[in-house]
Amino acid sequence: MEKIRLCERCTKRYSRIPKEEIATTNEKECPACRNIFSKKKEMMQLVEKTVKEYEFDNFLLGCILPDKIIDFETEMIEKYEHEDQRSIKQDINQEIGSEFEKRWKKEVNFTNPEIMIILDYIGNKVKLQIKPVYIYGRYNKYERGLPQTKWPCRKCRGRGCKQCNNTGKQYGETLEELVAVPFVEASQAKNESFHGGGREDIDAVMLGTGRPFVLELIDPKIRKIDLKKLEKVVNEKNKDRVAIHDLEFTEKKKVVDIKAAKHDKTYIALTRCSESITNSDIAKINKIKDMKLEQYTPKRVENRRAKLTRERTVYYVKAERVERDLLKLEIKAETGTYIKEFISSDNGRTKPSITEIIGKPCICEALDVINIEG
Repeated sequence: MEKIRLCERCTKRYSRIPKEEIATTNEKECPACRNIFSKKKEMMQLVEKTVKEYEFDNFLLGCILPDKIIDFETEMIEKYEHEDQRSIKQDINQEIGSEFEKRWKKEVNFTNPEIMIILDYIGNKVKLQIKPVYIYGRYNKYERGLPQTKWPCRKCRGRGCKQCNNTGKQYGETLEELVAVPFVEASQAKNESFHGGGREDIDAVMLGTGRPFVLELIDPKIRKIDLKKLEKVVNEKNKDRVAIHDLEFTEKKKVVDIKAAKHDKTYIALTRCSESITNSDIAKINKIKDMKLEQYTPKRVENRRAKLTRERTVYYVKAERVERDLLKLEIKAETGTYIKEFISSDNGRTKPSITEIIGKPCICEALDVINIEG
């Protein structure tokens, strides 16, 4: 019977192989490790060179090994039913990881590391997976015509053309950019992603306590950024346009939470009617309480929303006459309610509507979000 030739290190790891079936050899000749541990110093130097620009408190090591090493290990596990043995990857990760723990004074984090260091023994390089930095806050938007996030140019779909001045964007500036740029610069992040708890119409303002959002900084080099200082930078630079507040560091789960949350909203809608508004009209509007709506996808968004009928609730409406044919409406409604269409009826796509209730065509001239609950 031909014996399995293993080095001393690998003999200890393959403890279930009977001793009489093992012949000792050196690490250079060992088929289990193929002298991989001799690259320890080289890999450690590569790691230190690769991570030196990054700020982090904890890390986790992983490794990519040549197929021959993995194939040998798989064969031994199957032959000797040794599924619970320590793998060679575990040995490499522990040996290098424990040394870095002492040298860097950083902790190994097995569940949610700030930086994942992958030792690529095939390409003789080190790869990094950097955990994003997540920042929760709320924003107010005071400028109409400013979209929340980037919209691709409708003509070129983001590629760049004459119509968009080769920016690839439908609009020149976005709230996302006004808020995110100082944070990207301070953290030296490669990119960012802006996650809003819903969005107001481009021509609506966001007042009151603001709309919740999470700013995700992608591949940041600096994690400990001064949120108060950056809040001040954004607010001073964008005075009378955008303001952010209540900033705090958070985790990825917060993105899911604000996307899934059902935030009822209160609006102020300046509404123009086709005829003079009577006291009877105002009385009819003020009677609206917990009204159920059926809203078919509005004409203005049908190119980017599924065509279906949505059921929504308007909790109350308070009407006040401003001019002969102009109303100020305070409306509290369920999340996802199309307020402009509740006013105009959108050619009958929303039922009932203010237009239907008072029997006079009405349109929303200006819409302000004044409160988002939760």
